[in-house]
Amino acid sequence: MSAAQFDGVLPFDVPALGVFGRLARMRGVTAEALGHHRYPQPVERLLAELLALAAALSSRLKVVGTFTLQIRGDGPVRLMVADYAVPGRLRGYARFDAAAVARLADDLPMAQFGRGTLVYTLDQGPETERYQGVVPLEGKTLAECLDIYFRRSQQMDAMVRAAARRGEDGVWRAGALIVEREPRAPGDASEAGEPWREARALGGSVAAEELTADGLTSTELVWRLYGTHAPRLHETRALEFGCRCSEGRIRDALRGFPAEDLRAMAEADGRIGATCEFCGQGYRLDPAAVLAP
Repeated sequence: MSAAQFDGVLPFDVPALGVFGRLARMRGVTAEALGHHRYPQPVERLLAELLALAAALSSRLKVVGTFTLQIRGDGPVRLMVADYAVPGRLRGYARFDAAAVARLADDLPMAQFGRGTLVYTLDQGPETERYQGVVPLEGKTLAECLDIYFRRSQQMDAMVRAAARRGEDGVWRAGALIVEREPRAPGDASEAGEPWREARALGGSVAAEELTADGLTSTELVWRLYGTHAPRLHETRALEFGCRCSEGRIRDALRGFPAEDLRAMAEADGRIGATCEFCGQGYRLDPAAVLAP
């Protein structure tokens, strides 16, 4: 299977069952996003899943906007972020206690966070109100946490699955499947009924190995799950690693600090050092230039 079969989001719908979905699968994106860091395997695994889920969730963005999935906790991993920007640029990072993570079992990923919250942020530009949802971190897997978020905060019928696997080449493959019931018409108080139960059961039958398999395309996987109901496949949206950091953005962030604090941040050469947490790019800025209008 070529690399081109990964690093994309395949939207689809199944009219016979009244559902639509998105299947995100990646290999090159995870290789580059994780390659900028040296994280322990449990952290890499979950960040790979988070990136795939962010890609699947953000596929609704059309022209402009950014989407962020963020997990905050009081456990060994304090913060994990997956960030998406139109037209398909992903990045991510994590903050954690390395010694504490080393004591965790690799098959208990959510234990890394302890008690925490899942934050869902959608920003579609200055002319649109920024949306943010915050829910307690519940569920044994990241997919379960998002499933609970949909049902409790969005009051939506949805099914979420995600998986990540490191291949023999050392590169992480990640996949995420999200299936949602079509919105009900105004005044429709009916229950989801048998079509939704079947759609959820079919989507839920996907195996972790299938979401990350080298020998199975996204098209083949959607047809394996919903082929008896004639799914309609839409144009695949390409994904790539992309960081939005720049010296200008760092300078703008530093301008929020008082002048005396900026001078205190300066190192031996008189410049302020800053490193992007997403890509590792380093910047060195003159405090005077930061303060200049």
